[in-house]
Amino acid sequence: MINRSFTTQIFCQSHRHWDYDFRIMSLLLSLSLTLGFFSLAPLAPVVAQFQLPSLTNQNQTDTTSRAELDLSLSPPVTYLSLKPGETKSLQLTLKNSGTRSLRVQLELAEFTSDGKTGRPVLKLQSTFPYLKAHEVGWSWGQSRLLKSGETAVIDFDLKLPETIILTEKHFTILARASQISDVNLTNLSSNQQLGGSSQVAGLIGSNLIVAIAADDTNLSKVKLTDWSIPKLVDSLRGISVTGLVKNFGAHSGPILGQATLTNSSGQLLKAWLFYPDMVLPESTREIRVIDVTSDPTADPQTWLNRPNPLLTNQLKYQPSWLFGTYTLKVRLYHLDYTEAQPVSAQTFYLTALPFSLMIGLLILPMSYWLILKTRELTTRVIKAKLPTTS
Repeated sequence: MINRSFTTQIFCQSHRHWDYDFRIMSLLLSLSLTLGFFSLAPLAPVVAQFQLPSLTNQNQTDTTSRAELDLSLSPPVTYLSLKPGETKSLQLTLKNSGTRSLRVQLELAEFTSDGKTGRPVLKLQSTFPYLKAHEVGWSWGQSRLLKSGETAVIDFDLKLPETIILTEKHFTILARASQISDVNLTNLSSNQQLGGSSQVAGLIGSNLIVAIAADDTNLSKVKLTDWSIPKLVDSLRGISVTGLVKNFGAHSGPILGQATLTNSSGQLLKAWLFYPDMVLPESTREIRVIDVTSDPTADPQTWLNRPNPLLTNQLKYQPSWLFGTYTLKVRLYHLDYTEAQPVSAQTFYLTALPFSLMIGLLILPMSYWLILKTRELTTRVIKAKLPTTS
């Protein structure tokens, strides 16, 4: 026979302990859910920066710590403006800093932009007949020997006919390099053309932008087009904005602009300077900025001339707490940061509210209520299974 009063007493005592532990666990679980919500944060996008390709083998094989394959072509970008019938010169420097002698061949290709980072996208090889090298050995498609440690200065003439169409051309002068495998280098001089087989080593390039116009007027029209600006932001997550510009003109033009962020009382919180990246005609590009909050009234060139400026594609302001209305003003200029009238100006208003806290305050009681309901249901099940006879 089971003693009913004794069984009930044991159940009540264990139930009180279990109920106490369950309430503590409920609170801890509710807090964990709430804190887990607060910890959610958007991932920062990778900052994409354009760099011309370089031919470099990182495996060091000699005591001088020089790379086996290290070829450079400079300058990385050249901008020329010409009138029909005009002639201008262009000079490139090709340097072999590696430990291997290379077979080098120059090629000409057209390029366009990727529409976001400014990274050039090569198209098919070009047959632009008005750009020619002085030396026949550096003609398009000819192979030349470039020995280890040797530097070649290559001069070009760009001669336009009177009847050429007014437009803008975008070229990449490519240096295709390969290792020499079956020739006797001691019997060759640098100005000899090379035959035989070789192993392909790599490709580098120098971009050339040619504006063909009736005068020296820059016909670029860079304007603000797309901004990822939320009207409402979370007080705990800060403000993060990215922008896109488009060049509606006939010539390439730089992104020249500034942006400021102020609070409801007009206090300056952040100031940014747009980096003067070039935008091709009918192309778009993401804005990159320098944070100039520490000295917003300084000459823009002072910031731009600093070595290795810290560039980012986000206008970011992330204090520990945001609340109220904030104003973001963006100004874009044509050819100079100091122009009195910007060619494009926009003002955006953002409101910061503690959405995380408000949602957390809802999650905490709701989760606690659900857990208590679960406890109540479990208690009923346990009571139903207790013996009813003594």
